[in-house]
Amino acid sequence: MKTSRLLGRLNRFAGTPILVVGDLMVDRYLRGPVSRLSPEAPVPVVEVQQEDNMPGGAGNVASNIAELGGRPILISAVGHDREGDQLLAALRERRVDVDGVERDGTHPTILKTRIIAGHQQVVRFDRELRAPHTHDILDRLLRQVRDRLPSVKGIIVSDYGKGMVTSALLKTLLPLARRYKTPVTVDPKIEHFLRYRGVHCITPNLKEAAEGMRALPPKTDEEVDALGRSILKRLRCHTVLITRGERGMSLY
Repeated sequence: MKTSRLLGRLNRFAGTPILVVGDLMVDRYLRGPVSRLSPEAPVPVVEVQQEDNMPGGAGNVASNIAELGGRPILISAVGHDREGDQLLAALRERRVDVDGVERDGTHPTILKTRIIAGHQQVVRFDRELRAPHTHDILDRLLRQVRDRLPSVKGIIVSDYGKGMVTSALLKTLLPLARRYKTPVTVDPKIEHFLRYRGVHCITPNLKEAAEGMRALPPKTDEEVDALGRSILKRLRCHTVLITRGERGMSLY
């Protein structure tokens, strides 16, 4: 696609309402130099000099939509905690509509903390509860989906397998999207892979693509192509985009 055509499409994207449904989390980065090893164990001591907290998961997707000029409408849940407060404030600063984000006191806000020693990540630790939200929270989220979907031009499902995207949610969202002819793009997890039948676009990485189809990991470009075509046929979707790390991506 020529640059002028791409820029033209981005200009038309301005103000477009996009529904983002998925797992919301905080990406925390603690950075600092290392000058010694701990006397307690053979591990480096990182002298933390900088802390960055960024919207992660569906929050990152919504932030990117806003940065491109779209109008992201986020449907998700966070905990009744400090991280939840900070995350919602950060998303509002990025012009993300968070009125559809519920507060769930039974689940802490998902937090992924990365320790960066110099320029090298040395460890990551996660705080999360991998379980569906309460029935009350899920019912309210489903109502949000029903209320918001008629007015949006597209839907992105950002599934990290943390409990936000459930079978009940998909049974509500996907038929409604088909009724309103609203395209759905999915960043999938293996657990729900075959439930995304009929979506407009699905974007698994190579591992997710193979495991989602219960197939052996492809070793050649020809095997990747065969896997991509099998997903296209099995899920009856318009587009399959398999991301391949340093090998780029393959579009079907």
